[in-house]
Amino acid sequence: EVMRESVLALPDADKADMPDVPWAEWEGLRFVDGRSAREWRDQVWTVIHELVPTTLQQVSGHISQFNDGPAARARNEPKPAPVRAS
Repeated sequence: EVMRESVLALPDADKADMPDVPWAEWEGLRFVDGRSAREWRDQVWTVIHELVPTTLQQVSGHISQFNDGPAARARNEPKPAPVRAS
């Protein structure tokens, strides 16, 4: 449910940047009481084995665009040691 709520709160522009994420499946996901145990297990299986890996791969790739860009490299470059006055 937390993932579904996060997806619903994500701006459409961000979703458009990651078109291979199954956004509609996340938005339509409902773990409703009253289903049979088999239906519930099948839904959990789908989330764990299909939705999560695809989403993780796409979001990680999207985030790495920001972490690997020139600004990120400049932030991560070693800084020269300060010069001590004698």
